[in-house]
Amino acid sequence: MKKQICLVIGECHSDNIGDQAIASGAVSLLTEAGYDAKTLDLNGRKSLDTPNMTHQDESPFLLGWRNRLAKRMKRSPMGYSIAGLLVTILKGIRLARYYNLPIRSCDILIIGGGSLLINNNWNFPILLSFVTAIAKCYGKPILLLGVSAREIENLIARSLVRIIVRNSKLVMVRDIHSL
Repeated sequence: MKKQICLVIGECHSDNIGDQAIASGAVSLLTEAGYDAKTLDLNGRKSLDTPNMTHQDESPFLLGWRNRLAKRMKRSPMGYSIAGLLVTILKGIRLARYYNLPIRSCDILIIGGGSLLINNNWNFPILLSFVTAIAKCYGKPILLLGVSAREIENLIARSLVRIIVRNSKLVMVRDIHSL
């Protein structure tokens, strides 16, 4: 009988020791329970030594264009928010290729570890929305385990997080403030 593959996605290769511990602990527990557990970093890092995947293999022209656009839009408060939104959508589109194969080949998708249900300049709501959409396309169950949430004032970001939570089969938060 084939082992079920569990994919743990989160900030598993960030420099946050707590996020690393939650990801490695989840993989250890799942492996002991008889699952084939793997990790996938939400921001595309392959290890602690590699930067975010979004800038690898990018032409100098595109990188320069994105930086110039962000600088121009950051001159106003509304422009800063729009620049963050556009940059993160571009990042999500680029990372969708990185997410696709691991999500398609897993049996269960676990989003876990860290303060992922927050609006950190659009990063987590948009990237997790891409992950959720890909998982839903392939009919994969989504579990939110050991996550933390905060109040999100932005209507769009709050709606994206609400969609992520509603599409999850199980939600387990890590602190009382997330309830």
